[in-house]
Amino acid sequence: MLCQKFRFLSQIRRFHKINAVNLVGENQKAHLEVTLSNEAVKIPLVWLRDHCRSDSCYNWQTNQRKSKVLDLFAKSQVKNRNDIIFDKNRQVLEINWEDGHKSEFKASDLVRWTESSKTVPFTFWNKETLTEIPTVQMADFDFKKFCLFFAKYGVVCVDGVEKTVEATRNLCQMIAPIHNTFFGDFWVFGTDETVKEEREDTAYGTEEIGPHTDGTYLNQTPGIQVFQCLRPADKGGDTLLVDGFAVAEDFRRAFPDHFQVLSSLPVEHHYLEGINRDGTFTAEENTNQLRSRAMYHPVIRLHQNNIIQIRFNPYDRAPLPIPSDSDITKIIAFYEAYEAFSQFIHKPENAVQISLQPGTVIFVDNYRILHARTAFQGPRKMCGCYLSRDNFLAKARTVLPQEFINI
Repeated sequence: MLCQKFRFLSQIRRFHKINAVNLVGENQKAHLEVTLSNEAVKIPLVWLRDHCRSDSCYNWQTNQRKSKVLDLFAKSQVKNRNDIIFDKNRQVLEINWEDGHKSEFKASDLVRWTESSKTVPFTFWNKETLTEIPTVQMADFDFKKFCLFFAKYGVVCVDGVEKTVEATRNLCQMIAPIHNTFFGDFWVFGTDETVKEEREDTAYGTEEIGPHTDGTYLNQTPGIQVFQCLRPADKGGDTLLVDGFAVAEDFRRAFPDHFQVLSSLPVEHHYLEGINRDGTFTAEENTNQLRSRAMYHPVIRLHQNNIIQIRFNPYDRAPLPIPSDSDITKIIAFYEAYEAFSQFIHKPENAVQISLQPGTVIFVDNYRILHARTAFQGPRKMCGCYLSRDNFLAKARTVLPQEFINI
């Protein structure tokens, strides 16, 4: 499986040693210039006092700071340069503060803590490079292997699961707590005659659904999407998967201006129920038809310039406000960027198409992977849920390699 591995050069910094330390500036602007083998890092004295790990500043039993941050600047003073001592051989920095307190820092901690780029070595993929979905077996379920596949590729299957709702639910709860929404905690949906649940959502129909991420109308977007196909359709109903991070990085290189728009402009999404085509209500007038809305999030979410989430769902977008100053250039720029990004997402070479079969449960990273469905005919029955991403990652970090600590 030849997939592109993505890693930023800034990750290499953690392996560098400190060569020299110099005090620069005075009062609140005082800082240390720390020289590494290939760069210089400026560290304010107030930052160093805040990161002191002495017993009086840090509770090692709870791994929490003790400071209330009431007088941090007053405590971040030194009398002269001689109060700052760096032992190059031991790679230890010692600071004797003006108030009599003493701090010691390992160089490795300073390098690691000050690193601004928190990156993860994701394995990016497309139709050509991901020839099969990473899979673990239920019979000898390996949680560590499951987590590694999920972290690298954003998608993993579990094979050999009983073809029942109960078995699917039990597997999910073994991996992470279910993320409950107004859809409920666990769903059974489709066109099978045994399916009773109905929602005013495209997922409950038979038509084609393009690549998207779920829950864009929720501020707490579901982190992991889970499906098992209990009864395949007579025709169609295939699942398509797109690596949103890989596509977004390609998009950033091709259209940096469009990327800037989609990573900075908030786009509102909403979920509505009970409204007819003519605008009348199917329920009582006093019923709130707006079930959920998220107003403050861009399509591409960044941290330290790294992509950490894709919120792409053209179906659930709310009406787009037009600025009161009649400046329509921003509106047009958004549509230009959104259309170009959608075209990238819909490129056939970016989508892996699979036919989900009973006995296979698929887990999809809803922050990274877009999923889609081809139109189908005949009875079809699916079950699934969302899982808590935070709770899953809390467990996964205990078994994942150190390089995935920032996932």
